[in-house]
Amino acid sequence: MSIRLADVSEYQPDINDAVYVAWSQGIMIRALYGDAHVDGAWYGGARRADLHAAGIRFLGIYQYLVSGQSGTSQAQAFHNLVGPIRNGEVFVADFEEGNKSMLTSWYNEMIALYGSRITNYLWTYTGLDFGGRAGVLPVQWIADYSSSEPSTPHVLWQFSDDYNVPGIGKCDCNQYDGTMNELASLGWGGVRDYHVTAAAPGRWTGQITITGTGTDNKTWYTATVDGVHWSAPSTSKPTLAGSATFSVKSDAPGWWKGTIVLAGNGTDGNRWHTSTADGAHWSTPKK
Repeated sequence: MSIRLADVSEYQPDINDAVYVAWSQGIMIRALYGDAHVDGAWYGGARRADLHAAGIRFLGIYQYLVSGQSGTSQAQAFHNLVGPIRNGEVFVADFEEGNKSMLTSWYNEMIALYGSRITNYLWTYTGLDFGGRAGVLPVQWIADYSSSEPSTPHVLWQFSDDYNVPGIGKCDCNQYDGTMNELASLGWGGVRDYHVTAAAPGRWTGQITITGTGTDNKTWYTATVDGVHWSAPSTSKPTLAGSATFSVKSDAPGWWKGTIVLAGNGTDGNRWHTSTADGAHWSTPKK
């Protein structure tokens, strides 16, 4: 499954929020160009506030970094304009010119201003070719207008600068490979503790194992060979005896945070997996 989301700036001054949110609950918006030009569609923060109110669950706020300006001054301008991060947000350095040291200075100053907890919510955007030359790959958000997704690790792929988006019109568009719940979990405040409340989908043969992060930030495992009885969550991978074919009939134990993955052999003998980020909604099993 994949999610598509737009990224917009003053070149898209008007958004029909309700129409857009019906199409996607994720979006990227520009706040600043360098340290002095506030994006013309920032509207004193109204674009951000309106999108949150409309139901956006993942919102990236980006700043185009300008060569010749220090990364420090640009981060300070961002902090002064945008203020505290809000639930569901990430902050992004749009790095398309200049050198890596400018980007590094931006990151260092953002962490100094916001505190170390912001680190996982600071992203970089760049083009595939420029990012390679600048020595900053991999990044979270990569642009490459080709027919196939780039192989460099990334979270978002900007695949078009001329995509017809409902509620906006022609603009840049991006793809996230996963569910909206998984994307939302990447934003500030998005990783919440939960337990599994819905049986995982699929038909399985032999042991299937859930792997994920517990509330102590360690990797934990639980497994079943009949879809009913699960092993006690453990930090060691369990090994169970059984070769029956079954569907999951009971909820897996434990408390989790972020995305957990269930993997095992399907009835065709191949390895399959499914995942959830909230315990209630599982992705469609895939190889």
